[in-house]
Amino acid sequence: MKAGALRHLLTLQESSVATSGSGEASISYTTVGKAWGSVEPLSGRELEWAKQSVANVSHKIRLRYNPNYAVGPDWRCTFSGRTFYFASVLNPDERNRELEILAVEIV
Repeated sequence: MKAGALRHLLTLQESSVATSGSGEASISYTTVGKAWGSVEPLSGRELEWAKQSVANVSHKIRLRYNPNYAVGPDWRCTFSGRTFYFASVLNPDERNRELEILAVEIV
């Protein structure tokens, strides 16, 4: 992965579920850290492929692998006032070099 492609400073957030006394669940997000990554809208072909496995996916996010973060599909990231919820997190070839994330942007 070329460093020049990682031009977006992303704030990574992990979800947690809290249950109130009445049994009502609420989801909150805690900032885990920041990382440089790339955020790309999916091309037509990629979009068709992604929608077969995960509905409503709109972007692919790439990050360097970091063993300190257990990034999963319950995470999200923000940058420049935009929020992306992770639908799928892939570790290409299980090489622990980068993560490819299929994400949904909520407007």
